[in-house]
Amino acid sequence: MGAILEAIENNPKEIKRLLGIDQEQFRQLIAKTELLHKQKQEEIEIKKLRVNKKGRKKT
Repeated sequence: MGAILEAIENNPKEIKRLLGIDQEQFRQLIAKTELLHKQKQEEIEIKKLRVNKKGRKKT
């Protein structure tokens, strides 16, 4: 994914043409999606069911 982002950032006119948003809006969109992804991963981690050595469930 890094190569795709690099190509898009190196061609700001392509962002506008392909997505209809300017480069700053694109960066904000990426930042928001990264934050949302992090939050989802944290939620998944909290909900994981863990088993300790004795076989008892642990949350």
